Amino acid sequence: GLREVVKGAGILFNTEEELKNAIISLLNNNALYEEISQKCRDRAERYDIKRMAEDLIKLYSGGSNS
Repeated sequence: GLREVVKGAGILFNTEEELKNAIISLLNNNALYEEISQKCRDRAERYDIKRMAEDLIKLYSGGSNS
């Protein structure tokens, strides 16, 4: 589910009130903002199309680069 996809690289919410509180937390807590921002960047790099293609090529070629 979504919780497994996010894995700490975001804030999940169920209601408008929870969303509001999450936004306020990010605005008031720079350390939390920086932590989640970095996790989001890391997650985006993990799913970069070029990286995913290279990983698939390695997988199907037995892990070698030749």
